[in-house]
Amino acid sequence: MAKYRSIMVEFWRDNFIVKLSFEEKSFYQYLMNNPGSSQCGIYSFSLPVAAFETGLSNGRVMELIEKFVADEKILYDEKTEEIMILNWYKYNLNSSRNTHVCINRELKRIKSKSFLCKFYELCKSTKFSLDTMFEDIDIIKEGSNEKLSKEAIESCHREDNIEEKANVASKDNISANNIAEKDNTKEGLKDNEKSGMKEILSAFDNNIHMATFMELESLKAWREEIGSELVVLAINEAAQNNVRNMKYINGILLNWKDNGLKSLVDVKRYMETFKKSKVKSNFSPPNNTGFRNPSYYEFKPQNAGAYRVVGEDIYEDGTSI
Repeated sequence: MAKYRSIMVEFWRDNFIVKLSFEEKSFYQYLMNNPGSSQCGIYSFSLPVAAFETGLSNGRVMELIEKFVADEKILYDEKTEEIMILNWYKYNLNSSRNTHVCINRELKRIKSKSFLCKFYELCKSTKFSLDTMFEDIDIIKEGSNEKLSKEAIESCHREDNIEEKANVASKDNISANNIAEKDNTKEGLKDNEKSGMKEILSAFDNNIHMATFMELESLKAWREEIGSELVVLAINEAAQNNVRNMKYINGILLNWKDNGLKSLVDVKRYMETFKKSKVKSNFSPPNNTGFRNPSYYEFKPQNAGAYRVVGEDIYEDGTSI
């Protein structure tokens, strides 16, 4: 269990938080960073202990719990006396294997099977692998005593969706096959989007640092606007120039966008033009005295690393800059 937990500074200006009273804000923070809290956001919650640590009565603690449940910020299981912070996973999951191992240990101690199922469903929407986090953990479908594997649960959800949409199709004289085909198309697009984002995050984590939530949102926005290939290229470009920060990556992408560059080919042509113009305008060939002009021969244009990467990626004949 971690000895400290980070709270983003934007927390205090969140639309939900600003409307809370001081007591409600304090208690909500207590739920996130009390000594019993966990890496996965699900943990055992004792009403008397919470009352003692916050100085509130048992009744008031329960009222605040019910409020945040109604606000859909947490879940509370009275039988197992456990709490689940619903949005915790968005800000605290990362690609570290140690984190996934830690979460796996925590999940094995959780008594509420509905919380396990809910956490699994939420984690499916992330970029992270679930293999380590849910290793040796049986997920139980809600309303049933039957233990199901992760694959079985996914299959059940797919079958339920197809059956429901087929019923709607029969009423509206729409072919269920057409609906299934549309679903497959949408799933294909989603898979492509996830694949592109996975490549971006892999490049960022490996070349810059572990992406923060704000950096993740910025990378997602750039992917939607300019495409995953150029975002990955900009990350590699920052690493090549040893300027490993999001501000520099934003500058590269903004420059490409302002110049109307929409593909790797566009970027390569732009870089070639830039290189040639720099050579012609800033440097001169050897003079007729026979002495070598060092600046001419040793010239290495800005972004030279990116030229090489783009050239290798585009041309099949092996030519590069």
